[in-house]
Amino acid sequence: MEQKYKIIQKNHSFRYGIEAMNKNSTGTLFIVENEKIIGIFSEGDFRKAILREINLDTPIKYVMNKKFKFIGENVKEKKINKIFKKIKNLQYLPVLGKNKKIIKILERDEFIK
Repeated sequence: MEQKYKIIQKNHSFRYGIEAMNKNSTGTLFIVENEKIIGIFSEGDFRKAILREINLDTPIKYVMNKKFKFIGENVKEKKINKIFKKIKNLQYLPVLGKNKKIIKILERDEFIK
């Protein structure tokens, strides 16, 4: 399956994030620092930043969403299905290990048919 998301560093610019979303045809970026996820950046965050007239050279860490849904590595498939059914606009669900390191990223399409 083709990866539909992109992982970028927190100090990349807002412009870089937009270009990465466009180049990779994705609506979600995962923002990391030292291999640990610290936030996400979605098309909704992009629209909000444009309306706030954020400079394109601003580091993406200032426009990312720090409150995002994630699960630990031992969560059962039944619980994952419930999460995707409950949160209708959730496309990706990061599975995080110790210290918020990304183990994998689950896609809604894998669980909700």
